[in-house]
Amino acid sequence: MTQLGLEPMVRRDPLVITQSDIRAFTVCRRNWMIGSYLGLTPNEVPPFGPLPLGSRVHKALELYYADGQDPVDAYLAIAKQELAKLEESGILFDRTAWESETDLGRIMLEGYVIWLEDTGADANYEILGAEQRLTYDLDVLGTSVQLRGKVDLRVRNMVTGARLVLDHKTTASFSNLTITAQYDVQLLFYLLLERLQPQMDESDWLEGAVFSMLRKVKRSERSKPPYYERIEVHHNETTLRNYWTRLMGTLEDYVRVVHRLDDGQEHRFVAYPTPGPQCRFCPAKAPCLMMDDGSHAEEMIHDLYYQDDPHRRYEKEPAPLLDEVAANPGGF
Repeated sequence: MTQLGLEPMVRRDPLVITQSDIRAFTVCRRNWMIGSYLGLTPNEVPPFGPLPLGSRVHKALELYYADGQDPVDAYLAIAKQELAKLEESGILFDRTAWESETDLGRIMLEGYVIWLEDTGADANYEILGAEQRLTYDLDVLGTSVQLRGKVDLRVRNMVTGARLVLDHKTTASFSNLTITAQYDVQLLFYLLLERLQPQMDESDWLEGAVFSMLRKVKRSERSKPPYYERIEVHHNETTLRNYWTRLMGTLEDYVRVVHRLDDGQEHRFVAYPTPGPQCRFCPAKAPCLMMDDGSHAEEMIHDLYYQDDPHRRYEKEPAPLLDEVAANPGGF
């Protein structure tokens, strides 16, 4: 049965569940229902902000580590393609703000390359894979489930022989990530998927994960370093086993809620909201409020949102055309 007059978009047979789905589910079930279950996305999304900037930087770093492409050239190509699509779409946007943010990303990546050269931060790492999709199939309450993740980098420390997963983060401040790194469930999820891979030999030492952080600052004379930092987080087998137990409890709740929504149960009962600081940036804040005050939330959703596969970002995307940059290397 439908919810809010819409058919679910969640992938089935098996039921695909990612770390982002689990995070949304545990933080706010209504946000999860709107994004992960129904696959709703606003028709108009600002082309600048933390998510677009992070996506551009991540893609450029993927091309650097996977294909050896210059990350700055790759970033410029990505930005040019994005600008061309924006101009073709006719969407009104603040071009000055977009250019300023795009320039920030370029400066961040230029500095990152210099930082790698100065510090040798990558010198002890053997790159095993970049932006690789990891999956694991299991049965949860009689439902076929596939856990899925996309790891920025899989590396081996050539000094110790240990394997690690590395995740790039663009951030305004290192402090929050530094404080929470040891407890970060995203890294635990990636580590668990790495451990569960069939080619993973029991004697192959999986040590932990790495946060590779790029600070969102233009490195002017008034700014203060450091601008780049890495934190290694080490987890033993006991930690991973206990996380597996926690995860299985969450997955059972997750599957039950999916089935109850499928059966047409009242979403306010099974996928209720959890208000908090996260509401400030929630893309479904307006319809969320209307769902509870008697307003025409369904009409608003049909007018301002569209449905899409919520897991499309885990598929392979084509690389940008770097010859466009070579033909016109300056400006946007």
